[in-house]
Amino acid sequence: FSSADHNVENTASTHEGTNSRVHSSSYENIFSHSYCGVDHLINTIHSDPEYVSLRPWSTVDQKNETIHFAGLDHNLLRDAYRGRRIVILGDSTLRNLNQWLHKLLSTENETSLDTLSSMNLSEANNFITTQVWKGCSLAGQDKHLVCKTMLMTPKTNLYDGTMVRFISGPTTGTLSVDVCFNFTDHFVSIKKLQPDIIIANMGLWFLHFQTSRRTVGSCIAETWINYEEWLESLVTVAEESGAKVLVLKTTNFICAEKYVGAFATANILYSNHDNVILRACSDNIRANASDTTADIDIANYCMNGTFNDAGSGYLNERLYRFVDKKQHDSKCRVKLHVLNDHDIQSCKYTPLGNARHYHEMNLARIRILGNIMTCDETVSG
Repeated sequence: FSSADHNVENTASTHEGTNSRVHSSSYENIFSHSYCGVDHLINTIHSDPEYVSLRPWSTVDQKNETIHFAGLDHNLLRDAYRGRRIVILGDSTLRNLNQWLHKLLSTENETSLDTLSSMNLSEANNFITTQVWKGCSLAGQDKHLVCKTMLMTPKTNLYDGTMVRFISGPTTGTLSVDVCFNFTDHFVSIKKLQPDIIIANMGLWFLHFQTSRRTVGSCIAETWINYEEWLESLVTVAEESGAKVLVLKTTNFICAEKYVGAFATANILYSNHDNVILRACSDNIRANASDTTADIDIANYCMNGTFNDAGSGYLNERLYRFVDKKQHDSKCRVKLHVLNDHDIQSCKYTPLGNARHYHEMNLARIRILGNIMTCDETVSG
């Protein structure tokens, strides 16, 4: 938010310690409605990700009506994804999801996937990479998916018209003071693809540990300051491309207890609101920021745009407020949903030194997204 309309509570200052977790469930009073009750599923997965992530599950809502959530099997994949044109715009967190979705939709013997809905998450990951997807494995300390015949950003094209395209953020390599964002070409590409559904998130790229381990350019700080404008640009491109649905993904949970070295030190300083580092951050951003960018907005970025879960949670609250506002906007011509994978992620599934990627939870993410799509008549109708 800009200084003119900033009315969000100082989230960073309300969470004690360096490993605080910000649950989107704490924002439930913001929303006009739950996304087909999927928040119930997400809360349950968070409480027991191994058992609940892939299995069918039912609950009773406030109207005493039963809500059923399909498990991950070929029926859910068919009903949610097949025959649709899907564009995914994002960073590595959505690139990873695209890889797993590509493999699932390209599985020749699709009924072999039905076993997944009766398995624990770890069991399913092992089964699918050793028994179903030949030549694939979960590699490295972070357990990322590697397949001999799969590119980093595979394109999905199936006989029934199914199309999935991943479009990476407008940068290559690592963040630096020279990196800025320009989505013009990306938006042109999206419009040419004429998607039914757009899925987007770039949140991690907007966060910082300025003058420490993760220093970003002033233009990235200004993108964070004007985050709602960036979200509005996604709505516009969705409408202009003819998409029916725009799914905005939450920024990942950041497990600060898995930070080591300079990241761990930076996290402590920023979590404790160290005056020296906050002043250094403000001075660093101010040096190259636009004259129209207010000092108070830069200070807010330095305080609340941090590369930890306080920063992720702050950005997610702004996302939810934006979506709720658009849902009440009669002029909005696209249906908006939130894919809240932040609240299913836990430290168990990210390695020491990473703290932000959860490769072993991609099946659960695809299951949640599938349930959002199948319950929305805009998509399934």
